[in-house]
Amino acid sequence: MTDDFGFTFSDSPEETSKKFQADLTAKASDVIKWKSKCSEMHSMIMPLLNNLKRNPDKPTINWPDREDKINEFIKKLNSILES
Repeated sequence: MTDDFGFTFSDSPEETSKKFQADLTAKASDVIKWKSKCSEMHSMIMPLLNNLKRNPDKPTINWPDREDKINEFIKKLNSILES
């Protein structure tokens, strides 16, 4: 008597390969989407950081309407992540 451990294969290798390819395509699409979002966020954040470091010898930063502008920037970043 041979013990087969009680399992069988449900899909043929071709069906498994097709499912794998579909999953891989979906994941690649997700990677492209997130890479685009990261790139967009990078292009928004770098000017801010470059401006903040522009004059390191000055002890203060003149930033009129700072709170409104920061809140607007936060909304833009959040909209990128939520899209």
